[in-house]
Amino acid sequence: MSNAVKALGMETSTSPMMVQDFVLQTLRLVEAVVDSVDWGVYDVLLPQENMRRVTFDVEVAQERNDCELVTFGSPFFESMVQLSRQYGRIQVRRIAIPVAGPPNHSDERLSSLAHFVKCKPPRAVSWRVEEGLLLLCRFHVTYQADDIVEDMISVLVDVDSLAEVTDLLPQLDSHWFTTGTHSEIPAEEDGRRMAGPDSPTSLSLLPLASPHSIREVLARAASAALPNIEKGMRRIETEYQAQLNDELEKSRYYYETTLQTLRRQLENTLDTGRGERLRLKIEATERELTLRMEDIQRAYEVSTEVLLDQCILYRAPVIDVQTEIQQRTDKLPFSFRYYPWAKQWAPISCPVCHKNTTQLQRHGPDWHCGCVD
Repeated sequence: MSNAVKALGMETSTSPMMVQDFVLQTLRLVEAVVDSVDWGVYDVLLPQENMRRVTFDVEVAQERNDCELVTFGSPFFESMVQLSRQYGRIQVRRIAIPVAGPPNHSDERLSSLAHFVKCKPPRAVSWRVEEGLLLLCRFHVTYQADDIVEDMISVLVDVDSLAEVTDLLPQLDSHWFTTGTHSEIPAEEDGRRMAGPDSPTSLSLLPLASPHSIREVLARAASAALPNIEKGMRRIETEYQAQLNDELEKSRYYYETTLQTLRRQLENTLDTGRGERLRLKIEATERELTLRMEDIQRAYEVSTEVLLDQCILYRAPVIDVQTEIQQRTDKLPFSFRYYPWAKQWAPISCPVCHKNTTQLQRHGPDWHCGCVD
């Protein structure tokens, strides 16, 4: 038994059960077909793969030659580890802090958050405290070129507005959280209590249903991570540029020197047969030069593999400030969000493309940042 296993207090007899539980849970997660055909023996059919017969028991594997032993470090176990990395669970953290309301002089601050084209500045009319949802997505990025480089990119998204608020991570990390999925809201509180300047102490922090699906939120997080991924690719390409140029120059010099020699031989020969052979060899060398240059370029191209490594759902208070924005004689509603735990206003996101913006305009009944023709 290894020292690491001893230190963790794991008995040898429990290790197969740990492996078995992990593998079977992963197989259920990926919707594989698992059939128990005998004591300790399973037939496993993964999507788009052939059926495999596996066991987690050493003695069974020794007695039967039709079973693959699955244990720590075995190929099948390692493949399950790779699969499980693509299917993570969401960890939930909840923060509860006293909330008195939005900061003073909100109207002035709201005017600086976003410009509403051909409209008067927003005017706050009411506010309420809600339990907001923030999803932190950590993406494991593998850059593959001449070498393999790994990175972790974190993106924080406001689930309600799909605004990217990654810069608020330090403020989140400065608070204590409770974990789990259940709040301590009294059972009799079955609705959302409205709050206003006259009732700052009677606030109920009730959970809200998200207007967006988890797929939409994850897609927004992935989109927000893309610029950082591309930045990483450019950095690696820059680091390899000198090495790439050196290899290209060496190969080009070799082939051009060879071509010069062949062309001189062609010029100096009077043998028709030999001349034809030299011309064919020159053409073949030119083609080989082109292919070699392409191969070298391809070898230094940076490709990426991006996996969602972890999700953390933060349940934290948010103040929803309802405003009126006047356009000619029309008074249009718009909602701003204030994070009391960070003492910051949420960035404005376009309701159409969901990208952060500082300018909005009307297109029919909807606001947009200019992304709609």
